Amino acid sequence: YVPALEYGVCVAAKKAAYANSSCTEAAERNGQPSHTGDYEWHAAGECYAMRKGKYTESGCRTLAERKGKPDHKGSYELSPTPEYKAESREVRWRLEPALLPEITCASSVAEGVITGGKTGLETIQFKGCETREGEQCENTTNSGEIDTYPLDTELIESPAGRVYVKLFGGNTNPEGTFSAEYACRTFDYSRTSGSIAAEISPINIMTRSESTNIDYGVEQALTTETEYVPSPGRSWSLPVQTEVIADNTKWTTPTQIEVRH
Repeated sequence: YVPALEYGVCVAAKKAAYANSSCTEAAERNGQPSHTGDYEWHAAGECYAMRKGKYTESGCRTLAERKGKPDHKGSYELSPTPEYKAESREVRWRLEPALLPEITCASSVAEGVITGGKTGLETIQFKGCETREGEQCENTTNSGEIDTYPLDTELIESPAGRVYVKLFGGNTNPEGTFSAEYACRTFDYSRTSGSIAAEISPINIMTRSESTNIDYGVEQALTTETEYVPSPGRSWSLPVQTEVIADNTKWTTPTQIEVRH
């Protein structure tokens, strides 16, 4: 039995599908599912039947209330899709071939939300960004600050079986597939597109705190284009490979959630 890769919650239940509190071991008898377990899995955003739930109907749109106050006497519950915050220390951007200077940002902060079993949205703000020569890079009125466009996120599995959160410009991004556009002192504008993936841990445990790591060359498909001199129509250079490293990014949620694999 191989559980699906998903965000979700593992909750206590009767005659359930799973035998353990992380919902990774099926309840079986003679090698067959027996539905005699004590736990059930519900993917993020799923509305499921539950005694003393918050909702009165199977769409989880109507709160169970008495005199205008929640009474928790409904028949359904909604698996959480929590917002989260993330912080990291130094982040480095390296372009290959080295046509542009490597950029180092002192830290980053991010805000996001899990929107479904495998999906989410996130924006990242990099702070203290500068080249090796000490020239600051930015796209806001704050010196050395680079904000990304809204990014889509997706849980993925590598060929080696590791679990990653993939970030990429998508349908929610007003600039399409581009993730960020910024300027440094010695060149005018650069813009980055493609995707990057951060390995996430821990997995298979209910928690309010996760860590992610991005390593050079691991699950990365970013490119950067540059415009040295602004011109009508914005003529850009050919894209060059871009790699990022960001160690030990910590993110927290207000409610417990599990990455199950």
